[in-house]
Amino acid sequence: MRSAGRLALDIVQSGDIAIVSLISPYQAIREKTKQQFNKNQFILVHISTPLNVCEERDIKGLYKQSRVGKISQFSGISDPYDIPSTPDVSIDTSVISINDEMLAIINYIYG
Repeated sequence: MRSAGRLALDIVQSGDIAIVSLISPYQAIREKTKQQFNKNQFILVHISTPLNVCEERDIKGLYKQSRVGKISQFSGISDPYDIPSTPDVSIDTSVISINDEMLAIINYIYG
């Protein structure tokens, strides 16, 4: 998250737009990264898919491997995941379509 945040900041400061998609399990790191940006340069979109749905969709079997101890420090299973306290947009992929997900983000940006 830290290195991705620094790279995104460099991109934004050069006048471009950076879209970064990654698992960011720790609130403190998300907040520290956001503080590097000017107002309205950082939008936190929380994809809040329930754990059981993530496990059902897991075609690589990573959740199962984590549950039996083959993968350590797996977010939400053997490592904590801090749910964002104040995301700009929160999307639950188990209840809305991908088109509605995109519209939620676009509506937030363009109001």
